[in-house]
Amino acid sequence: MKDYKQHLRDTLTTSRNNTLLKIIMGIALSIFLFHFLVLPKLTRNYDDPCFLEKAKFDALSHTLGALSRSLQKLNETYWLEYGTLVGFYRRKSILEYDHDIDLGRLMHDNKDKERNVYKKLKRELSKYNVDLIKNGYVVRSRARDGSYVYGDLSTWRKVVLTKDGKNITVLRRIDPDLKPSTLLLHLAYSTGMGDIPSNWILPSKKERLSNGNVIHVPNSYLRVIRHRYPLSWMIPFPYKWKCWLPWNYPHK
Repeated sequence: MKDYKQHLRDTLTTSRNNTLLKIIMGIALSIFLFHFLVLPKLTRNYDDPCFLEKAKFDALSHTLGALSRSLQKLNETYWLEYGTLVGFYRRKSILEYDHDIDLGRLMHDNKDKERNVYKKLKRELSKYNVDLIKNGYVVRSRARDGSYVYGDLSTWRKVVLTKDGKNITVLRRIDPDLKPSTLLLHLAYSTGMGDIPSNWILPSKKERLSNGNVIHVPNSYLRVIRHRYPLSWMIPFPYKWKCWLPWNYPHK
């Protein structure tokens, strides 16, 4: 009887150990796939160095200035978004470990006016040697080293929602690459990238970067940042996982 009980205990222990091992291996495999396959595919520059090279940093700064000046000249309502807004908040500049620039633009109610934005903006940006591609949702310019840098110009429209019997106006991102049913869109919405109260953004206000360029930011930009990045907005650290390892983190 004792031998049977001991055998049963050994079997249960082995089973628990095997289950734990499978869980650990599953987590490790998920991290591996996410790091080496998913994120590099979803983002343009995930495999780039932890910090921007000087040539790319300068090219992104030039692109941000060109896009801001062009939008202002065309009287477009726009603002800094996502990582570029965080960079403005932290150091009045692009973050050294960011890989692109992000701006948001308010969609026109007039359809004819909205259709003309692409042509006018493309013409203005060409004066700065900046390309407008992907139907106006992406900007691109070439750095001194011959590589390209990119920026996202997301379009947002006003939507009126009813919550607790009250109407509230939010801004909703219009992204041609994301269908409403996609997992990526649901993930974006669950992490603060979806609808946002209009009065947090509009009217946008003028600010100045450390290089002197005038840009527009949300009128309650810190509130926007906290909403977008509730767990990480105060952490000045590269988002790439490989940069979390001490031997990959560049010491300046």
